[in-house]
Amino acid sequence: MITITLSQIEMEVAALVGCRRRIESRANDRAYTHGWDGSNGWEIDIEGAAAEMAYAKFRGHYWSASVGSFKGPDINDNVQIRSTKHEGGALIVRDDDNADHYYVLLTGTAPRFTVRGYIQGIFAKNETYLTAPNGRPAAYFVPQSALNPFQTKGSQ
Repeated sequence: MITITLSQIEMEVAALVGCRRRIESRANDRAYTHGWDGSNGWEIDIEGAAAEMAYAKFRGHYWSASVGSFKGPDINDNVQIRSTKHEGGALIVRDDDNADHYYVLLTGTAPRFTVRGYIQGIFAKNETYLTAPNGRPAAYFVPQSALNPFQTKGSQ
């Protein structure tokens, strides 16, 4: 397993980006999607930004810290980061996600994340992963066992 730990200043930057994302969404009155009720939005945006930063640190890639770029890549031209605080959690991919992008799952919370693996969208959108939990719209819940592992820091 590969664990990445953010420094204090890295956490501060990620928190700032997460706050900017939440403020921008509320200022533009963005609708909640995929059956989400909007609860814990601050936590989701801040932890999501921290996971993106952790992955960029792990790979040695530039992180743009973008705001308002939904469904676009988080790193480079085709990598999207997904995270969950649940150590055994699945990587979630939705029908409207880009099938050509690569989706990377990190688990944990700032400052410590574990890089679990990656999968290309076309392979994530497999009917065997399709689930509709708690009455929410169906999505592909890719188990960690189906993800491609990263061998070492900086390799893919």
